[in-house]
Amino acid sequence: MVASEAFIPGQTSYQPENSVLLPVQRITQYLDRTLALLGLHTSARTDFVTYWLPRFLQHKHIALRFVSQEAYEKAAPLDI
Repeated sequence: MVASEAFIPGQTSYQPENSVLLPVQRITQYLDRTLALLGLHTSARTDFVTYWLPRFLQHKHIALRFVSQEAYEKAAPLDI
């Protein structure tokens, strides 16, 4: 993701440089590899796939865009 690119929920932009479009048959392998590269441990990757896979399987193709933590925090600040 480009550092200056804003993340605005509900107005997401999917472009070749910031996202991927996959046939649903490739999604599990892609997620496991990509989430590992992002630093998620096995349990977190499994939880992510377990939660999202049933929803993904309802479609023929899935468009994914991972947002940087910095951009996400600007869009959804958390005050505790």
